[in-house]
Amino acid sequence: MSSKILLYQGFLVLVMVTATSPSIVARVAPSPSFTKVPWNPASSANIGRHVLPKHIVYARTGSKEGEHLVEGRGSASPTHVTRTIDINEGGWTTDSPANIARDELPAHQVDGLKWSRTIKHVVEGRGSLLGRDEESKEKLALAHQAYPTIQKAGDYIKSKLGWTGSKPETDKNLWEEGVYNNRLYAQFHFNEYPYALPPKVTHWVYWIRVSPVNEESFRPLAHESVPHSDYLDPVRVAALTRYVNHYDLYGWSGIPERIIRTHRPSSFAHPTDHVVWKDPVSGEEVTRLQGARAIQWAGRHVCKAIQSQFPPDDYQVLFNRAPERWKSVVEPDHVQYVNE
Repeated sequence: MSSKILLYQGFLVLVMVTATSPSIVARVAPSPSFTKVPWNPASSANIGRHVLPKHIVYARTGSKEGEHLVEGRGSASPTHVTRTIDINEGGWTTDSPANIARDELPAHQVDGLKWSRTIKHVVEGRGSLLGRDEESKEKLALAHQAYPTIQKAGDYIKSKLGWTGSKPETDKNLWEEGVYNNRLYAQFHFNEYPYALPPKVTHWVYWIRVSPVNEESFRPLAHESVPHSDYLDPVRVAALTRYVNHYDLYGWSGIPERIIRTHRPSSFAHPTDHVVWKDPVSGEEVTRLQGARAIQWAGRHVCKAIQSQFPPDDYQVLFNRAPERWKSVVEPDHVQYVNE
């Protein structure tokens, strides 16, 4: 059966963490110890301690998540070397290209003119960077002129959705019956300003009146088994929630896992696996793999809501929610998605 492809950008829940911008740091292995050994001119490892910084590299380790600094003899495995790093007076630091402001987005724009390329960008955390065609850009520019503030843009959307009255109960969760499929809380609509996508791909928005991702999203439901003990630790869950809201929240449905496995999820935020996100509140660190798994777990309810309209046997779907700092509409929340 041929699949239909959907791009759900409506779940473009543009949520921005207003706390101090978290820092991206490199996880550093302990300094190696050295003992005197007989001189062997043939060995490239016989260098003075002061020369070590010029030879430090990152290397992959299959048994651990991410990449770690190699101590000493790691230079003997050149196929694992990913990049050389510099040591600055401020310590080992690597900035993430995903820590950019809204006005910087155009410089990082990517295209999704091929479905395979769209999959890659969304899965790697670049869904908010997909470009629009000229017609959509012109229409969007006119909309920004008519509704120049985030507040006015949000009021316009609410009027179109019929959500101008008093807000319903706010203690509801997206995954509850009578919420994700109730037009009082959530609605699916075509995106009026679609991305530039392949001809058969349609661009939708999932407008949501309740928080799609919060700390409760990590709590397993009665029929679920928690995939990691981290999701039972309140401090860790709070940090992971801030992480998810700081970057693109993304997901997919109906796309074969063999295709997903050819990409590196969340690699826009973590260009290499040694880059970790440090929570500005608790100091907890999140690696690329930990972050990607948290996004998939916390976003599972959004995925199921979309699947209620677009079954995975019939549609291929990608969805993405941008962080608040990149949003033109903050309230109501929304997720972008595309499908064919």
